Amino acid sequence: MPEQLWFTEILNRLFASPVTSLLRALHIEPKYPTQPIPNSLAMELLVFVFLLVLFLLVRARLSVDRPGGRPEQRNHRPSQ
Repeated sequence: MPEQLWFTEILNRLFASPVTSLLRALHIEPKYPTQPIPNSLAMELLVFVFLLVLFLLVRARLSVDRPGGRPEQRNHRPSQ
């Protein structure tokens, strides 16, 4: 069995059985049934999730009303 990265190992522990079943249902026999998710796919998934979170955070900060992204400045007068 090939060496696995930590993220790939986590994915294989959680999803190895369903992924192997899906591949066999599609008449694809995985080379390593206990570890059907390769490092490359795990890293693609990790990058996808990272970019998705990044884009959601950026989108939450953008506003049509405030294109600069700065909060409104209010003039506060000291109370006399």
